[in-house]
Amino acid sequence: GPPPGWPTPPPGRLRPDSFINPSLPLYAMIPGLWLQDRLARVGLLPEKLADPLVAGRALSALAGAGAVLILGLALGRRRERLRWAPSLFLALAPGFVNLCHFATPEAWLFLGSAATLALALAHLEGRASALSLGLALGLTASTKYTAAALLLPVLLAAWLAPQRRRARP
Repeated sequence: GPPPGWPTPPPGRLRPDSFINPSLPLYAMIPGLWLQDRLARVGLLPEKLADPLVAGRALSALAGAGAVLILGLALGRRRERLRWAPSLFLALAPGFVNLCHFATPEAWLFLGSAATLALALAHLEGRASALSLGLALGLTASTKYTAAALLLPVLLAAWLAPQRRRARP
């Protein structure tokens, strides 16, 4: 079963009743929590590191690092000078750092937001499909409801993207 203290769904259901936000971050963390639990059971983790909040916080920090990486990849190709600046500034922003070290959905929202906005830019350049853009938006909305704010840039990217003509057979 899940580690002690972790929100658990009622028998026969996958949706936890005790979580106010959408559940994707919980499900994204399950493999890491499972591994942590197994390592703790065989004595490879000290008791302090066996707490599920430690794994949740580490996974949130990784999600935040992923957002920084995606920002760097998305904007680095568009800038000649100071390619590293946007990612560095995000990585050092106090609010970002603060929210990414808790086992909460915010870091996952940042990761999804970065991916959605990067795909919006790629869609404008004809390098990403509308389907991938919609998928990123849907997954991001499954982390926290405030991802609805991404709907406007996604719709703008879909509207402003050059139309591709299909070749006739």
